[in-house]
Amino acid sequence: MRLLPLLTLSVLSLSACSGAKETLGLSKSSPDEFKVVKHAPLEMPSSYNLPEPRPGAPRPQEKEVTQQVKKALIGQSQTASQSQAEALLLQQAGTSAAPQNIRETIDREAGHTDSSTQAVAKRLLGIGGDAEDKQVLNAEEEAKRLKDLSNEK
Repeated sequence: MRLLPLLTLSVLSLSACSGAKETLGLSKSSPDEFKVVKHAPLEMPSSYNLPEPRPGAPRPQEKEVTQQVKKALIGQSQTASQSQAEALLLQQAGTSAAPQNIRETIDREAGHTDSSTQAVAKRLLGIGGDAEDKQVLNAEEEAKRLKDLSNEK
């Protein structure tokens, strides 16, 4: 008779411990949101001559997690295949005659810098950067220049 109350008391005291709750399956466990990975949508194959699936092999239509991280952090673009219509349009537009480094040339001439090539600290916090960013402005000369500009108008 005395064994039943003693057993009940020991079970209740053990259920207060978090380790015992997990062991007995009494605690609620939610999934880790950082371990959830998106899967590519299912697609109809263009032909049904498919290789047999290999157990444990990665899905061919999905990118590796490291590639996804690189694209998110660095902005690395993946080269996509062009359709015949896109290739024809680009050919008629004369894009093959354009120099390969045209984007850098345009940015240099316009005085712009691509934010993806800047350091993370420069893009996010606005610190660091080139020497021309660190030029000190002479207040007297700038006031004179602005006054001269307003007098010309």
